[in-house]
This record gives sequence, C-alpha cells and structure tokens, in this order.
Amino acid sequence: MVDPLAELAPGWTPYRFGFNNPVRYIDPNGLFETESEGKQWAKDNKIRTGWLSREKVEQEPDGSWAVNNRKEGISYFRDNSLDGLYVVGRRADGIIKSALVLAQPYNEVTASASEIWNSPIARSYVPDRISLSFSSSVTAFAGTNIDLSLNWITRGHDAQFTPYAVLTAGGQGGPQVSGDALINYSVGYYATSDMRNLQRGQARDGLLGWSTHGSVDAGLGFGGSITGSVGFQALPLVSRPTWISGGVGIGASIGGGATGGVSYSWPILPIQFKR
Repeated sequence: MVDPLAELAPGWTPYRFGFNNPVRYIDPNGLFETESEGKQWAKDNKIRTGWLSREKVEQEPDGSWAVNNRKEGISYFRDNSLDGLYVVGRRADGIIKSALVLAQPYNEVTASASEIWNSPIARSYVPDRISLSFSSSVTAFAGTNIDLSLNWITRGHDAQFTPYAVLTAGGQGGPQVSGDALINYSVGYYATSDMRNLQRGQARDGLLGWSTHGSVDAGLGFGGSITGSVGFQALPLVSRPTWISGGVGIGASIGGGATGGVSYSWPILPIQFKR
C-alpha cells in the first residue's frame, strides 16, 4: 500500500512502514509516521535510553511500556516500577528524571560485586581500614604518646571516601628510652568475618574509645617503629575487640626499645560520628 502522504518524504520509498524503524515510529491512520508512544512515554518519564545501543523502548503485550535489552532478553523498566533499572534522579512528584540502564538487573550486579569485595581473598588484598597518621611519643621506661590519624573504612555500612579524623592519647611502659615524631601508615581489620554484619555506625564508632598497643622502636636521629593495636568496645581485655591493626612509622627518632600500653581515642570532628 502506498502512503498517501509519501510526497512529504521524497527520499523514502512509499512502500515502507515506520521509516523502517517500527520501534521508534508508528503510522496509526495510514497517512504518515509519527514517533511511537513508547518514545513519548520515555520522554514524559524523563528516562534516558540508548546509553547502550541494545536498549529499546517497546510496548509489552499487556499494553505497558518497557525499556528492553533485546539481545539479553532483559526488561529493565515497566511503567513506573523498578525492575533492574537504577534510577539516578526523581522529581518530587515521582516522575523519573534520569536512569541508568545496566547490562543486567541492578540487584544482581550489586549482589555479585558485594560478595567479591567482602570475600576473604579481597580482604587479604585490601584491608577493612587504611590509616595515615602523625604521632609523637616520649618514653623513659614509662611515657606518653599522642596520635592524629585519618581513617578510611573500605567496607560495610560506614565505608566512605571522606576519612574519619581521630585523636588518640595514651601511656606506655617498657625497656625503652626514646623520643620520636613519626609519620605512620597502618591497616586494620574489624573482628568479624563479614563487615556487612555490623550495624550502621558500629565500625565507625569502633575507631573511638579504649585500645591496647605495643611497639618496637629504633632510631639515631632518624628511625622508625613497628606497631600493633587492638581496640575494644569498652574497657580493654574485658570486653569484645573491635579493630585489630598493625603499621609502620618513619621520622625523627632517637633511642629504642619495646613498649606496651593503653590509649583512648576521641573524634576530631564529632559531626562525623553523629549520623
């Protein structure tokens, strides 16, 4: 059948339907093509499609519109309910502003990534906590120490890009006469088999409070130390451990020996620990 308005598109053969693209165009009255309701539906709902070339807006047998990956046979979105589509933004009235179409349903992607990231193998390569700090101490068989640290938690509900700032002060004793000012790098693991099992705020709050520590130091103008510590939920040695950490430090140092002691940590920015 020849389209009666075929002269409006002289570059196209009159023996066609939907400009050979029936997904995008329809011709409901046989006169001339218009953009399909599916594209209009996507526009009305502010859905971005075509981020991956496989995604098409199509009408389902039940009359609803969906964003489909035709190659994979996956439907990401149907009407206004989520089904594997990650919504980036939504207006106050509920209309979706933008959405990201993934290669497979969102919950499956995140579940797989989460299992890998929290596996024992991944934890052996990337610790649960990474810390950078500046510390100073003075010891003559007994002494004091102070430490200013930035702590990045990499797993669990408290993981974030912004580091948690913590001030630690304590005392120690042992066969050592020394003084130092060091820059330290340390890593830590929370005393749990899976960080996801912790309540929100539990790993973060474990950075504060009581801990026991030990160190071996040596220096003659320049030197360093090897340290280890165990945090506790309440008083040391009589309550459940939290963070188990170890690290190294280098800087100005004189003297040496080994010490052990007890410390207490406070937040430098209390607002970080109030969420």
